[in-house]
Amino acid sequence: MKDEELLNLIRSNPKAVVSYIEELEAKKKKLEAKKEKLESRKEKLEAKNRNLLIEKEVLEAKNWKLDPITIELRKRILR
Repeated sequence: MKDEELLNLIRSNPKAVVSYIEELEAKKKKLEAKKEKLESRKEKLEAKNRNLLIEKEVLEAKNWKLDPITIELRKRILR
């Protein structure tokens, strides 16, 4: 809504403005909840990705027959 439209609405029907504000606040709460859910999912996926990278490095190290110390160093680097 444009500023002029809001001003006219405030003058003519303040209850409609209150309803509009409540509607916007409800949308904001829904979006905040969705954002939190997505951030949580992102963190889980990042953790899973780190674990997969570590597993990949360990498998590659085993294929190259690297010593266990080198494998541990690679794990630490990826963390």
